[in-house]
Amino acid sequence: MTDDFNWTEFESDSMSFDNVGDKIAGRIKKIEVKQGQSGTYPQLALQVDQDGTEKLVNASPKDLKQQLAALAPQVGWWVELELVGLKHTGQPQPMKLFTVNARAPKNPEPEEELI
Repeated sequence: MTDDFNWTEFESDSMSFDNVGDKIAGRIKKIEVKQGQSGTYPQLALQVDQDGTEKLVNASPKDLKQQLAALAPQVGWWVELELVGLKHTGQPQPMKLFTVNARAPKNPEPEEELI
């Protein structure tokens, strides 16, 4: 038996909000629109550490999607997302409730001049 078990094959590049308290924070590197069973939703690629590790967040839950739309974060913004509760609505799956914080970069990089 060894103490150096290699866990890399079990790592994931995506984040799933399954349990109350699940959270993620990072800088938005990319935003794409994806198609799901209930329509379109944003998918955020977040840089979650100094090493450049990225995690994908599918913002398909209604509350998360609406809160992000209200804040309208852009590439380069810092976001913090946390699943804070479940609301039973009579549907098979409860509605997921989120806390969302977002802020623009302190020193935005100058845009390239278009010629």
